[in-house]
Amino acid sequence: MLSPGLTPTYSPHNRCTQSIIWAEDFPEMFAVMEKTRMYVFRDLTPEEPISSSGYISRFSNLTVTSVLLDEVFAAPMDPSSRDAIVTHEVRSLRDTRTLLSNNTLRDCFAYMEDKGHPRLWRLLGETALERLDFSAAEKVGFVDEHKCTTMFLRSLSFFSISHSPLTARTEPTIHPVQ
Repeated sequence: MLSPGLTPTYSPHNRCTQSIIWAEDFPEMFAVMEKTRMYVFRDLTPEEPISSSGYISRFSNLTVTSVLLDEVFAAPMDPSSRDAIVTHEVRSLRDTRTLLSNNTLRDCFAYMEDKGHPRLWRLLGETALERLDFSAAEKVGFVDEHKCTTMFLRSLSFFSISHSPLTARTEPTIHPVQ
């Protein structure tokens, strides 16, 4: 982990680079794979390196998917082995999850506006709906994409079910157990 104020060092003249892949949905980001480290760049600024010995196969929605070819070659006839595919979340996605779990939604808006990725806004909208904060969900624009769910939850919020005996039956319907 890096100390605050320090940026990871990455030399573009390093000759150990194995692969580079651009993010499919965000042209300002790309990932670089070295022998045992992966760097994710945003606006040519690297994040801290991620230890990985896989080969990058996809970079979208702030997740980098890599394939461990050693695992594939160990069991080439077993395509159901999920041990060969590894996904890594980008730092901004991890930080957003932490912010949303520890802060109010209003406090997270400034961070979201700075990062500006659609997945982060979608995550904020989902969290707003889970907390039944419809004004925040509308501000994010999440309501338009999930109009039926939002209308249903909003109609439930008009009823004062928080102290009702029906609460025990409606809560699992609003937040299904996964």
